[in-house]
Amino acid sequence: MGALTGYRVLDLSGEVGHFCGKLLAGMGAEVVKVEPPGGDRLRSIGPFLHDRPGLERSLRWLFLNTGKRGITLDPTCPDGRRLLELLLGETDVVIESFDLADREALGWAPSAVAARYPHLVWASVTGFGREGPLAGWRWSDLIGQATGGLMFLVGDEDRPPVRMGPPQAYYQASTQAAVGIAAALFVRGTTGRGQQLDVSMQEAVTYALQGPGTAVGWWVQMGAALRRLGDRIRFGPTSSRIFQDCADGQIANGGSYLGPWLAPTVEALEAEGLAGDLTDPKWQTAVALAPAPGQWEVTQADVDHIVDTVGDWLQGHTKAELFQLALDRGLMIYPVNTPADLLASAQLQSRQFWERLAFPALGETLTLPGAPFQLSRTPWAIDRPAPALGQDNAAVYRGRLGLSTGELSTLFAAGVI
Repeated sequence: MGALTGYRVLDLSGEVGHFCGKLLAGMGAEVVKVEPPGGDRLRSIGPFLHDRPGLERSLRWLFLNTGKRGITLDPTCPDGRRLLELLLGETDVVIESFDLADREALGWAPSAVAARYPHLVWASVTGFGREGPLAGWRWSDLIGQATGGLMFLVGDEDRPPVRMGPPQAYYQASTQAAVGIAAALFVRGTTGRGQQLDVSMQEAVTYALQGPGTAVGWWVQMGAALRRLGDRIRFGPTSSRIFQDCADGQIANGGSYLGPWLAPTVEALEAEGLAGDLTDPKWQTAVALAPAPGQWEVTQADVDHIVDTVGDWLQGHTKAELFQLALDRGLMIYPVNTPADLLASAQLQSRQFWERLAFPALGETLTLPGAPFQLSRTPWAIDRPAPALGQDNAAVYRGRLGLSTGELSTLFAAGVI
């Protein structure tokens, strides 16, 4: 059993909410992904398996919809709306991301939904929430990163902001929605009543910044904005490079080799005859700001000299060698893992993070990220691949709603399912 075994979820959302349904499915809920008869838009977005486009080959679709069943339905036509209403009557949770106009056309005002289905936990996951001056705005992940403040923090200090490649705003919104749904189901277990959940992608991103919301709190308290620093971290009037090259990639140095991190670093370099003048005792008293008696305030040139000297040593070692040296000597350096490194990670493998899942419709077995958290009694699990288009129509419409084969054929011919 999973933590949410026994609950039924209808996932009517666009990409902003797909990850939410995946999280609930992993916790044991029966999640049915509802798509238009022509397929969800995400099916047409790459990258595609083996670079061959197709409705069943979008890797983003395959990842975000594992664990779900899948049906097709057009809720904008009368017969589709009738089927949807029947499904809602025996569903515990709805996830949707309709815009304001579509929601009103479907009669899904919060008060109307609560009156018809008081048991439902109804989660609306949208760009800006159901209320406010931006409630009617269109949205995308790019807009979420920009309006939520994340983009302002990403990139180099002397250049405009840049976006993060993966759709972080969508995933933040989905994660917050899953938390809210779990809380609402807990309350329903006590009161017997569901409730409305209004998730704004903008708010989810802003809340999570510097965890949670510290970037905004810094402005409120200090009257200054946290700045983009790219690959540098600032210490008083000086700054230091964070990322440095090694023999087979890059490492991150934790931001500084000064203070308590300098001595073990110099010892490691000295063991190979590469410490140079860093063995001079004066470097052990070096600080970047406000020196106490007996300390030496370094300049930017001094910091660069340390970083360059260490950099020459780094290039003679692989990431694996440097990580082991860091563990042995207490160095503040870490490997910058590539996707290949993550797949080979002994830590992730020991925790069985990666899962091999068969996709029979593709004739492929794919490696996917597994549980985002570990529960000892009700483990998170992926129990089925992402659904093929309409694969569970018969099971849901006949099994749950009792429709006949003839009725299904008529609905299919009319483009309702």
